[in-house]
Amino acid sequence: SIQARGTVLAGLTANMKDLRDLLRACWIARSASPRVRDLIEGHGELWSAQILWAVLREKAGKRPISWLDARDILVARPTEGRSNRKVIDFNASRRNLTDWIKSNPVNFVVATGFVCQDPEGVPSTLGRNGSDYSAASFANLLCAQELQIWTDVSGVMSADPGIVRDARPLERLSYMEALELANFGARMFHPRT
Repeated sequence: SIQARGTVLAGLTANMKDLRDLLRACWIARSASPRVRDLIEGHGELWSAQILWAVLREKAGKRPISWLDARDILVARPTEGRSNRKVIDFNASRRNLTDWIKSNPVNFVVATGFVCQDPEGVPSTLGRNGSDYSAASFANLLCAQELQIWTDVSGVMSADPGIVRDARPLERLSYMEALELANFGARMFHPRT
């Protein structure tokens, strides 16, 4: 509907103005703190989820669909040692999700991935492949029976196909093997997924 489009476009326009101001401040200061970088990096995820939500709402007819900003739910703190990795605080996140569900009693939700908040409530991100980690975290919080992650590759490969010409998809991979690959830098999914 025109009203739904107007709402999403108004939100995107306000976000772009804020982002433009933030980027200008970074340019003037010639620096950006990790918190500012996280705030900037999270916008793409927010915008894509809002646009998808608007399209689905238009196609859903009378079926209600909510949009969930993961920054309102997922609380993450940095892990010790590696500053770019974060771990979800499931107790705090579960409380936030329970409150959100009470206020949004619908069956269909478009949720952002990748973004979260730090323990102080400041917007943050989960880092590389953080959307996979978000999906796994929401599946855990919702006690889901299944989690599907769709990617642009045909599975986990026997080797890096950019280096090894005969690399092929593996038929099976144990949890421990997947964890080891992810921890050693394989980019198939976030190590905590």
